[in-house]
Amino acid sequence: MIIERLFIMVLLLSISGFVFCTAFFPLERYAYRLITSKTMVFVNTIALLSFVVPFYFPVSMFDESESLFVNYNVLVFEDGTKFERIVAAIRETGIVEHLSSIWLLGVLCFFVKYICEYIYLVHKVQANKFYMRDNAWMDIFDRLKDEKNVQNVTLIGCYAIFTPCSIGLKNRYIVIPASMMNAFDEEEMKFILEHELHHVIHRDLPRTLLIMLLSCLNWFNPQFYSLRIKLSDWQEAAADEAVTEGFTFKQRLRYSQLIVKVMELERAEFAAAGFSVNFRGQKFKKNIRRIKNIMKKKEKSSIYGKAAVISAALLSLILGNVVAKAADGPVNQIFSKNVEVVNSKDVEVIEETDILFDDILEYDSQDTGGIFVAFNLHNTSDTTYEIIYHDTDTAWAMGQNQAEPQHVHNKVDITIKEHTKMSDGSCKTTYYAGKKCTSCGMIWKGNVIRTIIETKCPH
Repeated sequence: MIIERLFIMVLLLSISGFVFCTAFFPLERYAYRLITSKTMVFVNTIALLSFVVPFYFPVSMFDESESLFVNYNVLVFEDGTKFERIVAAIRETGIVEHLSSIWLLGVLCFFVKYICEYIYLVHKVQANKFYMRDNAWMDIFDRLKDEKNVQNVTLIGCYAIFTPCSIGLKNRYIVIPASMMNAFDEEEMKFILEHELHHVIHRDLPRTLLIMLLSCLNWFNPQFYSLRIKLSDWQEAAADEAVTEGFTFKQRLRYSQLIVKVMELERAEFAAAGFSVNFRGQKFKKNIRRIKNIMKKKEKSSIYGKAAVISAALLSLILGNVVAKAADGPVNQIFSKNVEVVNSKDVEVIEETDILFDDILEYDSQDTGGIFVAFNLHNTSDTTYEIIYHDTDTAWAMGQNQAEPQHVHNKVDITIKEHTKMSDGSCKTTYYAGKKCTSCGMIWKGNVIRTIIETKCPH
């Protein structure tokens, strides 16, 4: 049951993330004119979290819809609406019963894959690393560390890495390939080291690792992978932007030429590239776009532009969760195991306006066959109670009598009407046989007389 509920939650979050992307990312190009690349990293992080953080769930707990889906069956009419007919056909194939297990197997496989890749990368670096001492790289590195007040970062060389990168969580390293140790002049060394230090300052690697592990939950969703790549691109742009801030045109050109030079010096692809943030970026076409952005001197963003873009992102996040919450009914109809496919001929659904109380509520209390138990009427936000008297004279007398400390109960027959609102806008009205003391007002509840389900609550 827990795995099934988690699977349904992930499906609802996929809807939330899709709505966020649909609402916000068509405006991304215009948003970038108002904010920095660093803020775009924050916005893209929000987008990815919209796929994994169920902000709508507290609402489902408050209105008790989650409890209803867990504890009660959802009816799907095989001869109902077009959607219900499709759902009934899908469920008849039996595939739905196994989807949550398939999803869990995928989550475990991807989790093991990423963990193994990370362990392999760390082992590879540890086995092939060497420490730099008393050379130009170390001089520039120490100066930049002091200038930016960055601690717990070590500069190392490695024979098994083919592009400058930063790795590690607790013990953080900036790694320079052994093949590139003597390939750069002093200015180029400074550019590379400053770029990697900004990845450390921006905490890009922990963010990257977190998103990769969270992507295990969404291994089936191609949109999540696209967003993950987009986040990586913005991380590179943010580091470039931080390094080139205040640069002249000539310095920007030199920095752009360095990106091309690093690409030319690479002799192999970096294994497990997802577990590092590296200088060259990911693909040639993206580096061309990256160079164009570097050569354009970007104006500083205003606080109003930043506030507007972040507000739009948060509004998109709220909208996505509202849609996800509204979709919990249909999604549960398709994927929940607590679903019963029925024919409308086998279920009696009565509109409350069609009830003739004189016909329905007349009964002999001795024929109900049940035991009457003491019951306190307690209204809540979703459930309300009403007493229906069979004798209008009794109803008037009840308002006149006062409770006595001790007496023999004078019981009269009543009907207890219980009305419950559902999260999807429908409601359930249940009528119980009941008794009430005309002296003290005590109530006893008996068997169910009738239950009425209305697809749209008119109350």
